[in-house]
Amino acid sequence: MPPKKKEKAEPKVNVPDGDASAGREIFDNQCAACHALEGNNKGASAPMLGGVIGRKAGSTTFKYSSAMKNSGFIWSDKHLMVFLKNPSKYIPGLKMAFAGL
Repeated sequence: MPPKKKEKAEPKVNVPDGDASAGREIFDNQCAACHALEGNNKGASAPMLGGVIGRKAGSTTFKYSSAMKNSGFIWSDKHLMVFLKNPSKYIPGLKMAFAGL
């Protein structure tokens, strides 16, 4: 049996309180062209993001890159905050073409 992969540690960052309406505007302007909050991941151009917090990264039926599948973490507000600043730096080898917020 292969050794168990080590989980990526949660980043040591402070996550400010959110603003749902501002977040929705950012999602609509920066993410919605590729992502949806719900639907079917099979054949989608990007994975559905509804319920992402608490989910293992790269674990839905979407066809993820090896980098995302092997990233080794469970999505949390801290992982998401660092990821969204610079996705390809946080997960080298990522296929997502997004420079970050």
